[in-house]
Amino acid sequence: SSDDSLADKLDEAIDISENDPKIILQTLQSSLKEDFPDAVSSQYTLKYVPESLEDSMNPAFYMIPPVDVTDSNVIYLNNSQITDNLSLFTTLAHEGYPGHLYQTVYFGRQSPSHIRYLIDYSGYVEGWATYAENMSYTWTGLDDNLARCLQLNQDITLALYGRIDLGIHYEGWTTDDVTEFLSDYGLDETVHSVFRAIVSDPASYLPYCIGYMEFKELRDDTEETMGDDFNLKEFHQCILNIGPCSFDVLEKYIQKDYIRA
Repeated sequence: SSDDSLADKLDEAIDISENDPKIILQTLQSSLKEDFPDAVSSQYTLKYVPESLEDSMNPAFYMIPPVDVTDSNVIYLNNSQITDNLSLFTTLAHEGYPGHLYQTVYFGRQSPSHIRYLIDYSGYVEGWATYAENMSYTWTGLDDNLARCLQLNQDITLALYGRIDLGIHYEGWTTDDVTEFLSDYGLDETVHSVFRAIVSDPASYLPYCIGYMEFKELRDDTEETMGDDFNLKEFHQCILNIGPCSFDVLEKYIQKDYIRA
C-alpha cells in the first residue's frame, strides 16, 4: 500500500523476459537451493498437449512416474492456456521445481514403503506444489514489492475459489449467491466462468487452497515457536523427508523431528 507505482507495475509483470521452458526449469533448480534441499534429479521430459485436446486439458500437469522408474518424469504444457511468461514461470515451479516433480522424486529417494504410494494425500501434494508456486514469484527477477503483491493476489484468489467451492457443493450456492459473494471483491465479470468451472469439478480447488494454507500455517507456527533458531531450508527438508501424509500427522512429526532437534 506504500508503493504508489504497483498498479502500473502489475500490468508489466506478465512480461518477464524468459519464455523458454527448459531455461526456466534450470533457473528454478538453481534458485531453490537457498531455501530448499538441492534437487535430487534434473531428469525430465517436456511435452505439449496435442492441439485437439487443448480446450479440455489443464494448463499443465506432471505425470507421476512408475514406482520403480523414478527418473521417468514428464511435464505436459498446454500452449492454449498459458498466455504469458510469468504464468509459464510459476506453472513450471508448480509442476516441476520445487513442486510436483521435485517433491515426488525426493520422496522416492527416501525408499518409503510401497504402500505409501497407494495412499493419496492430495492436500499435501497439491498444497506443496501451490506453496512452491507461490514462493517462485521471488525468483522471477521482479521488484520485491511487486513479487509480494503477486503472492498475495494468489493467496486471495485461492481463498475465493475455495470458499465458492464450499458454498456451491456444501451450502448449495446458486449463480446469484456467487455473484453476490464476488461483487464484494469487484469481480462481477467473471462470475459465470468461475461458477461453471467449479460446478464441473466438485472440490477440486480445496486441496490447492486448504493444502497451501496448511503449509503456510505450519511454517508460521514453527517459525514463531523456534524464533531465531528457525531455518527455512531445514524446515522444508523435514517436510520432504516425512512425505505425503495428513496434516495432523505432518505437524506431529515436525514437532518431533525438527522443533525438538
